[in-house]
Amino acid sequence: MKELFFTDYLVHCPSPQKLYALLKEHSLQTENIVSDSTDDSVRLSVSFVRQKRFGKLLTRHGFAFEKQREGAFCKLPALMKARAGLLTGAAICAAAILTAQYFVLTVDVLTDDETIRTDVMNVMLEDGVTLGRYIPSLNCLGLERDLKQRVTGISWAGVSITDSRLVIDVIKSVGKSKRHYDRMPSNLVAKHSGTIEKAEIYNGLLKTPVGSGVLRGDLLVSGRIPVRKREVHDGEKVIVESEKCVRSIGTLYGRYTEVRTFEQPYSEQSMVMNGSRDDRRYLCVFGAEIPLFIGGDNGL
Repeated sequence: MKELFFTDYLVHCPSPQKLYALLKEHSLQTENIVSDSTDDSVRLSVSFVRQKRFGKLLTRHGFAFEKQREGAFCKLPALMKARAGLLTGAAICAAAILTAQYFVLTVDVLTDDETIRTDVMNVMLEDGVTLGRYIPSLNCLGLERDLKQRVTGISWAGVSITDSRLVIDVIKSVGKSKRHYDRMPSNLVAKHSGTIEKAEIYNGLLKTPVGSGVLRGDLLVSGRIPVRKREVHDGEKVIVESEKCVRSIGTLYGRYTEVRTFEQPYSEQSMVMNGSRDDRRYLCVFGAEIPLFIGGDNGL
């Protein structure tokens, strides 16, 4: 891993001591120094942060040198210089991508109604919301309120921002249902068979007078009330009979007879002791056994 940051040099010099003294004088740190007396050369490694300074120093003092091996990181300056245009373009693209997220690039209106879509876009244009608008300057709540007030046919509007995309979601208004004024009558009928003793009628027409007997299901109060209207036809007043339908409201009191039948089982026990038989009967009421006899072992 360390070799990636170093470049190996071969320096031709008759006197290696002169090279060492020069490096020490200028505090230029090197590594892996190997001296070869057969060809008057010195091999050493220089970090990529010092190689430029190293080359200038040797050139100034007349030392001949050549590169033997160059680390990967040491080649970066040359590669960057050779591809300066490409790197500049990449930097510009990256800056454009980072900057584009702060501006509106697309506007989408989520509706199938073209009329509403056109009205929404016109309101956005009047509010200054166009392509290229600076996103932090947008007031989404204000835009939603403005859309609901100015666009006909919508009941709700929502404005959201995803990256550089402005999304406007609207919901069409649902038409009001038509009110029907025709009322259906409702009647009061007898729940039991009996005699009507009292009636308190708040709405409707009493059909069975107080004191009358009724059977279960008979009509007591009708929701159809006859109405007589006077109309003028050719100068003559004509009485037209019709009816008004209402909801019958009231309370009727009556007397009726209701028969309910219930039974309670009883149990019988027979005991034979010393040749004599004793029969005892009990009435079972809600799980409790009530003796139907007097006397016994308990002294009763």
